[in-house]
Amino acid sequence: MKLCVVGKGRMLHALMNALMDYHQAGRVQVLAVVTSLHEQAPVQWNEAGVSFIQCSQGIQEPALLHHLQEVLKPEVILLASWGEILSATTLASLAPMKVWNLHPSLLPAHRGVNPYLASILAGDSESGLTLHQLEAGIDEGKILAQRSVPIALGMSGLDLQARTLQELPLLVEALLSQLDAMGLEAYHQSATAQRLWGASHHRLACITQVILNPTSPFEVLKRQAQAVRGWMPCLLPLGKGFALGVESFHSREPNHSAGFQWEHPVSGKIGFVTGNALYYKWFKCPCWIGLMAWLARVLRSLGSFNLTAKCNNLGIF
Repeated sequence: MKLCVVGKGRMLHALMNALMDYHQAGRVQVLAVVTSLHEQAPVQWNEAGVSFIQCSQGIQEPALLHHLQEVLKPEVILLASWGEILSATTLASLAPMKVWNLHPSLLPAHRGVNPYLASILAGDSESGLTLHQLEAGIDEGKILAQRSVPIALGMSGLDLQARTLQELPLLVEALLSQLDAMGLEAYHQSATAQRLWGASHHRLACITQVILNPTSPFEVLKRQAQAVRGWMPCLLPLGKGFALGVESFHSREPNHSAGFQWEHPVSGKIGFVTGNALYYKWFKCPCWIGLMAWLARVLRSLGSFNLTAKCNNLGIF
């Protein structure tokens, strides 16, 4: 199979790592990697004879489309975390090439961007990888292969991303075995339509920080903080312009000194919050949370301090 890979980020590099052994063994021929201007090609790609193409306007740029059609002529174009929506006209112009997409969820659940966060926010027990035919709709094409990934208790979006990418070599191995047994055309035609129920679509790409709505249910707040842990700032408004940078919510008081007691402003339920910074009007204050936790405990012992959010509707995830 002659293949052109189009992608970026961790998904692209994980896919190429999974393909390189097969490329060098002659089971698949990776003609080129098409990526963004921000990506750099590892030395082993060049040593293996894989062309490296950086594009600024996407693969629908006329010059790049012409290069794909007239110079590279791959049998399959495989997209991995590329994010560009190809028009029906573009897909028709690429025929008879097959255009496939690798999506990190169990479609039709969590179509669109960042399904890692979406899966955690939804409280799913599993996620996975889906290889599907690309259509003009967002992640709506027929499914060629899937591989499930369990979501362990306490996983963040970053944890799920790392765990999902660990399954990628196994999906590639199964794909090539099917191609060897069936042939490319028969394998492409064996794709099955996505089921009609269970579809969801999330647009989370533009978020750079999360401002929690303190009136949301405690379990929702807990999942939101868990989903973005290590990925982006997660802020809990405290009133008067102050916010706490949240790492996690707990139903019981944590053992370390960075835990604050917090009373839910609607239910009155007492929870505990692990923080990492104090913000004032969304700017990080030059202090560390351990000192603030210690000060809060001293003031609370004097009966003059209660870390309860007094403000509503200051932000919702």
